[in-house]
Amino acid sequence: MESFIHADIFFLVTTIAVVVVIVFFTIAIVYSVRIFKKTETFVDEVKKEGERIIGDIGGLRQTLREEGGKIKVMTDVLTSFMARRNKTKTRKKTRSNSNQDEVTS
Repeated sequence: MESFIHADIFFLVTTIAVVVVIVFFTIAIVYSVRIFKKTETFVDEVKKEGERIIGDIGGLRQTLREEGGKIKVMTDVLTSFMARRNKTKTRKKTRSNSNQDEVTS
């Protein structure tokens, strides 16, 4: 008779443990589903923003193709201006160096 009481206690404790484990697993699954939904929403937003960025870059490329000639002309003008400026500085340095050579000799 005593063994039946021990068996009943064992099954009662085992049943309670199984119910507790199932409750914890259910809670974990619910939180996992929430996380997956939030992740899915985040991924959708990233996709939308990626498409917008691709569109912006496409528009920028188109603008550069259309107005590339203007930009090239401006860079050519600036480059030629800087080249002239560097030549005048070099000439001034050369003249001042030759003047100093004459004074010292």
